[in-house]
Amino acid sequence: MASSTEGSEAPFARAAESRASSRCRRSASTVNPAGRLHRLLTAARKIQPNTRTTDAWRQLLDSPGLDDTQLLSRFGLALRLPQEARDALDAVADLNRDLFLRWVARVDVAFFHNRFDATINQFTEHLDDATLTTIEHGSDLLSKRFAQNPAIEQHLPSISRAVKELRQDVVESDLPADIIEFVLDHLRAIDEALETYTIRGAEGLRDAAHRAVGAIVCDKSIDTKAGGSRVWQRAKHLFVGIAAVVRLGADAAKIAEAVGLLEAPPAITELESQSDWSSPTLTARF
Repeated sequence: MASSTEGSEAPFARAAESRASSRCRRSASTVNPAGRLHRLLTAARKIQPNTRTTDAWRQLLDSPGLDDTQLLSRFGLALRLPQEARDALDAVADLNRDLFLRWVARVDVAFFHNRFDATINQFTEHLDDATLTTIEHGSDLLSKRFAQNPAIEQHLPSISRAVKELRQDVVESDLPADIIEFVLDHLRAIDEALETYTIRGAEGLRDAAHRAVGAIVCDKSIDTKAGGSRVWQRAKHLFVGIAAVVRLGADAAKIAEAVGLLEAPPAITELESQSDWSSPTLTARF
C-alpha cells in the first residue's frame, strides 16, 4: 500500500503507545469519574503557578503535540468531568449530599476562572486540600458501591501495541482501499480512546469498540468485500477483544458470532476473565 499512509500513521501510533504506558502506571485513579477528576486536579495543583494555562493543560491531558484547537476540544472532555462525577455520586441512593458533594462549588469556580490567556494559578488557586479529599472519598465510595474493572487499565499498553501492529499490516495488505480506510478509521478511534483514557476512562474504548463492531454487524457487505483476508480476521479479533474487555453486554463468543467469526479465539475468551494481555498466546492471536 501507499507509503504516505503508513508514514502518517506511524508517529501517531508511537505517541499513543507511549501515553498508554504512562497511563497504565497511574491506573488506580481512573476507574470512575470522581477518581479521574481527583487525579486531574491533584496534578494541576503540582504545576508551577506561573505556567501558561495552555502549557499546563497540555501536560495535564498528556497531549504535548496538540495545537490550540485540538487542545480546546480535549479540554472539553475535562470540563465534563465534574458533572459526570456528580451524576455518578447522585446515583448512590443513600448519599450524604452535604458531605460528598461539598466539592462541587469550588470546582465549578475553578473551571469558571480558567483562562487560556493567563496562567494556571487562575484555576488552581480555587482548589484546596479539603476539596480534593472530599472528591477522593467520593471516588472510594463509587468504587465500593458499583462494579468496576480496574484490570482493564493494565492492558492499555498491550491494546496500543496490538493497534500499532495491526495498522502496519493493514496499510501493507491487499485489502480493498475502502476496507483499509474502514479499519484505519476505527484504529484511529481506538487510539483516541487510549489518549483520553485518563479523562474518559473505559467509556472511550467502549464507544470505539461499539462503533467498529456495530458497523460490521449492520453492513454485511463490509465483511463480504474483505473476504477471508487474514488481516481482516485479525482486525475483527481485535475489535471483539476490546469489546469483551469493556463489557458491551455480551460475552466474547456472542460478539464474535455477530461479526462473522466462527468462534471467539481462546485468547479473547481468557481476556474476559482478566487474563494477561501480554501473554505470548494473546499477542500472537492479535
